[in-house]
Amino acid sequence: MSDRPTEFAAAQDTLRNLYQIAPEMARVRHAARTVDRDPADPHRATAWVGADEADLLPFVAEHELGGPRGGASPSDMLCAALAASQDSAIRLAAARHGVRIAALGVEVSGWTDVRGVLAIDREVPVGFQTLLSTVRLEVAAGTDPEAVQRMLADAERTCIVLATLRRAMSVYIRIQHNAQAPFALAA
Repeated sequence: MSDRPTEFAAAQDTLRNLYQIAPEMARVRHAARTVDRDPADPHRATAWVGADEADLLPFVAEHELGGPRGGASPSDMLCAALAASQDSAIRLAAARHGVRIAALGVEVSGWTDVRGVLAIDREVPVGFQTLLSTVRLEVAAGTDPEAVQRMLADAERTCIVLATLRRAMSVYIRIQHNAQAPFALAA
């Protein structure tokens, strides 16, 4: 068996101690920003992902809104964010609980009704109406089923994106127009 769970537990203990002493260090900035590739193209753009702009991710407008096929849309990225967050939360919880994962996959599907975006029907809300996350998990033979249940409950409790989607949250939008002072839109 790998020493990774033991190393992980030691690292988390160190971080817990640090954040108890210095809680301000526990606040983490996450970020993404789009990059202006071609201002004339209404269908394609690129985003830097990560506070340190580690990854470049191209995206396209939803096909159902007139965008091209064959690329990830912002809605797809939201599904990917939830899938990745749940996968990460499960892996971290498994390490905390000593559960060995043999295989793990998370698939998230979401349903929107684009009549709201296209202003066809003002009664149809803009945004996802439903998200479904399917977790496919295999654990090592002989793993205590109660340990798996505790691990999954811990993962659900500690999944950042899932927790964010489940609660109402203010989103502030700041617009900078032609390099003038920014103004804010109502949340």
